[in-house]
Amino acid sequence: MMQVPGHSRCLVDSGFAHIKKLYKPSDCDTIQQLEDIVNKSSTANEAVRYPTWRWRDWKTFLSTSFKAISGIRKYQYFRFDSSRPGTVFAKKATDLPEEEFFIMKQRDSISRTMLN
Repeated sequence: MMQVPGHSRCLVDSGFAHIKKLYKPSDCDTIQQLEDIVNKSSTANEAVRYPTWRWRDWKTFLSTSFKAISGIRKYQYFRFDSSRPGTVFAKKATDLPEEEFFIMKQRDSISRTMLN
């Protein structure tokens, strides 16, 4: 029997499809949240953690110095310029205008060592 392109009968693919469906609308920032998504995605899926890996909560760490970009998931193209530290240039599509965001919480918090 011929299969439709992009469709598969592999159970592993099905398991990942269930995870992807639940993961996409989720705000997943920690390994615990990812584990919960995998476990909730299907009765056949079970998350297995890699115990010796050191996981980090980057959202909490970066939030001390940087501001969040509201609606960041809508943007597809990002650009950075070394002459404009702390500034992110973002576009929602290639044919749309670029938007500029200053993401540092304090303008003078960029150390000279970061710039060199």
